[in-house]
Amino acid sequence: MVASETLSFSPHPWGPLVESYLCQIESAPRHLDVWRDQVASGEAQALLICDGSEPVGVMIWSVEREPCGAVIVANAVAGRARGHDLTAACIAFMKSTGRAVGAVALRCWTDRKGLVRKCERHGMRASYVIEGGL
Repeated sequence: MVASETLSFSPHPWGPLVESYLCQIESAPRHLDVWRDQVASGEAQALLICDGSEPVGVMIWSVEREPCGAVIVANAVAGRARGHDLTAACIAFMKSTGRAVGAVALRCWTDRKGLVRKCERHGMRASYVIEGGL
């Protein structure tokens, strides 16, 4: 378990609690099966985010290997932590974990413009993804 402020991040098995948080994400219907498969295969891990002993959210995260090195990826984050900036806490967790494993970068998947702006305030930048239907 790793703590950020008073929020803690600990591995949690896939189940109704994880799904209930992820279903708060507008695009969840498109991605839920993928996240579930990633966690089931060990490609990603579900983390329960708690404020003390109270669950306040979940993060699905993974490590991608790229030619430049390892990248810590927030595949999905959902929840609400009263009195805490969940985005800042997740970025702090990812940076701490990334430094511990020698990662070279962080990546967050989002299509929310407000979240992009919040991440940019933490030194991140929008990069290269554009997507469309077939």
